[in-house]
Amino acid sequence: MPLDWIGQTRWSADGREIYYRSGQRMMGATFDGRGAEPVLGRPVVLFADEFDFGQGLSIANYDVTWDDRFLMLRRTPSGGRLHVVLHWTEELKRLLATGGLR
Repeated sequence: MPLDWIGQTRWSADGREIYYRSGQRMMGATFDGRGAEPVLGRPVVLFADEFDFGQGLSIANYDVTWDDRFLMLRRTPSGGRLHVVLHWTEELKRLLATGGLR
């Protein structure tokens, strides 16, 4: 296994696959823990793109949903901003009451 196997790992929802980053590539490998020794499959490239890295190489800034979809931040040349809305249901009610976004 490559050294970056250790960092930024996430499990699939059913626990039969482990995901990790290798540079700008998202990798996956099957996992079978039913025997006396765990068995890892051969890593495969799932996809590649210019995705941002988090605060550190060992802290993943992506996640995997219950249906094994990936949530990631894509790097763009123009930068861009990420807006986090706390209590978003209240914000939605306010926006709907005032006619929505303008």
